[in-house]
Amino acid sequence: MLLPQLQPEQVLVLDNATFHKSEKTKELIKQAKCRLVFLPPYSPDLNPIEKQLNTVKLGRYQVTQAQYQAIVGSNPSNFQGANRPVEKVTWDEAVE
Repeated sequence: MLLPQLQPEQVLVLDNATFHKSEKTKELIKQAKCRLVFLPPYSPDLNPIEKQLNTVKLGRYQVTQAQYQAIVGSNPSNFQGANRPVEKVTWDEAVE
């Protein structure tokens, strides 16, 4: 848990998950004498979680394992199937 690790005057930068914006969260951060800052809505370049993609997407559509294998030459997915979406691809692998 993060709360016991906080030191006064620290700044927490959080995404816009609903539970991050709860009154309880805000109160706990205030009691720890820290400052809370939220990322702008949908800011994938600033949010490391967004970089850990579970599936690769091409525009709005998921890339199938067959498509991925045809381009990259390998298939990292645990749940195999030519028409299934690719899984277990990191952001760095996706943009290479």
